[in-house]
Amino acid sequence: MSTVTNQKLFYAQLMFDAFTDHLRKAETPRERLCAKGYAEACVLQLMLAYRCFLDEIVKAYRLRDLDVPGGLGAHLLKAYTEACVARDVASPELNYFCELSKDKSTWLSALLDLFERAYQSSEPEKDTFSEQSQNIISVQQIDKIDPLKTQATQLVWILDGMRSAIEYCRHTMQEY
Repeated sequence: MSTVTNQKLFYAQLMFDAFTDHLRKAETPRERLCAKGYAEACVLQLMLAYRCFLDEIVKAYRLRDLDVPGGLGAHLLKAYTEACVARDVASPELNYFCELSKDKSTWLSALLDLFERAYQSSEPEKDTFSEQSQNIISVQQIDKIDPLKTQATQLVWILDGMRSAIEYCRHTMQEY
């Protein structure tokens, strides 16, 4: 199962690299939209890695046939935790992720927030810079307030945080 988690993390890194490459070269609204698509693909791969790792934790405790809903989102961790509680199994790794999800300043909360905004919002997010670029604003004039550049910084932090958390949890599961 760890190979699937690692594969999803690798795909997320590939999507992030494509995102930053397209963002760096973006000169038109269409190119910015393409960069945004890669950013959303990166978020999706990170969520898939998160789900795979939760599955990996559950399998490490030899819990089969858990009744966990499909899909992705903030409900996953709660469902996995409740399924473990129903079987009287304590998982320090799931508790660790619960603590991360409660703190709004963590990489996990940031990932869940990005996912909700990208895939579950009812209204599309307005890209003010795309609208402004139609008025012939060059890429060099876009300062640090650019939401895509902010998202790039956030995704680096999320990727690093997820890798560190997975490494930490895998180490604790080996001790188990």
